[in-house]
Amino acid sequence: MSLSPTARELKAAQTCANLSKAAITLFREHGIERVTIDDICAHCGVTKGAFYHHFPSKDHIITYAVNHEMDEYINERFCPQPQRPVCEQLLALQTLSFSYFRQIGKAMTRYSYEGQIRSLIELKRPERAYVSYLSQIVSQGVEKKQFRTQLDLENCYMMNIILYTGFLFKWASVPQEQDSLYQWDKILEELITSLFASPSGTP
Repeated sequence: MSLSPTARELKAAQTCANLSKAAITLFREHGIERVTIDDICAHCGVTKGAFYHHFPSKDHIITYAVNHEMDEYINERFCPQPQRPVCEQLLALQTLSFSYFRQIGKAMTRYSYEGQIRSLIELKRPERAYVSYLSQIVSQGVEKKQFRTQLDLENCYMMNIILYTGFLFKWASVPQEQDSLYQWDKILEELITSLFASPSGTP
């Protein structure tokens, strides 16, 4: 049995990627509220039937497009260093992810999470770069007992997602003009450090 993707699977993946890139481009140029599914289809030359075959709703394309682009951003910039303390690895990954959300802005960040909540979209897919890197780091931390908690791997992963998502929600809900009141990078660092038994993340 071959584990290589079929021609049909490759074509489907390419269609998803094309729709994602079209959506991100249009969202940035015109704002998410103004862009319709028809606009996205016209931009990349696919039918609405093809769109709905891959994405059940606009919520799905927003969430997929933002997270697909974030995965590309992380893949291009993140260098796994398993020899470093787990705390440092986790901080490096989440700081890089946060730099991506800062780049796309608070409005698009809010829309992506609102869509995820409204449509119950599952983002924990093993092929995603962010999920893969986070899973490896959390697994290493659990195995070496570096986290303060005694939770198992699945629950420790969820704890990390909840902490980071809560941080992003709060950041995205603070008006831009009030950003100077908060040390967001330091807050993120303190939140991550608090997960570990010692500041360095070592036993």
